[in-house]
Amino acid sequence: MTRSWNFYAGPATLPLSVLEKARDELVEWEGTGMSVMETSHRSKEYDRVHHEAMDLFAELLGLDDDHAVLFLQGGASLQFAMIPMNFVPPGGSADYVITGSWSQKALKEAGIVAQGRIAGSSEGSGFTSVPIAGWGANVVRDPERPGTVWACANLEVVRTDGSYRYSRENVDLPELNPMHDVLTTVAAAPGGIAWVGSTEGLFRLDAEAGTHEWFHSSNSAIDADQVTPLAVTPDGRIWYTNFNSLGYERSIGWYADLGCCSRTLS
Repeated sequence: MTRSWNFYAGPATLPLSVLEKARDELVEWEGTGMSVMETSHRSKEYDRVHHEAMDLFAELLGLDDDHAVLFLQGGASLQFAMIPMNFVPPGGSADYVITGSWSQKALKEAGIVAQGRIAGSSEGSGFTSVPIAGWGANVVRDPERPGTVWACANLEVVRTDGSYRYSRENVDLPELNPMHDVLTTVAAAPGGIAWVGSTEGLFRLDAEAGTHEWFHSSNSAIDADQVTPLAVTPDGRIWYTNFNSLGYERSIGWYADLGCCSRTLS
């Protein structure tokens, strides 16, 4: 028998040994004289399977006792409602970039429990493109400007609310060689500031002033050339990784305007 390998969005290829065990136990499971599909969900036999599955999943992800594993009905569409229900505070809002029917559905669900705002949309083009150069890396919410997001692709970083648009491409940054240097991710800060990583250092963009600063191992305490910013803390520190930097130990570190830099994890 020639087995097919599939990578569907839902079900995907399972090891043959798992399928064969399920087949063998379909009629007679664990000496109960019935299939697991016929067993009461309150029985001690099923209870053992249920908790073993949760324990194995927690072990696989390295979860500690502060986390719980839940088995929920529904698929991706359920998350359109559960994410705003669990993460949007009372009276809060959620910003969406509309790039197709799935994000339209997500926005509609968010509007049931919170305020859903459109930070950008390509509906006018029939959802045939996303107005950003290159392939995407990440999207983060602007911490101060309502309905505004920062989005970073490998060739461009954008700040937009769907109408207003601030943009910088790698060709706009003279410190980069557009023949081979690309952007990595963006981390947003108050005041129209964003930190953007690249394969040649870290940039501090000021969308309000239209200026930028460049930080690199050659002119600062940044211990990297390939920088991926992660988050900006309230005290102004930018946390980043320097993975794939040549000649530097892989680490997570922080950097502040005062020029201090500290490796925290290797």
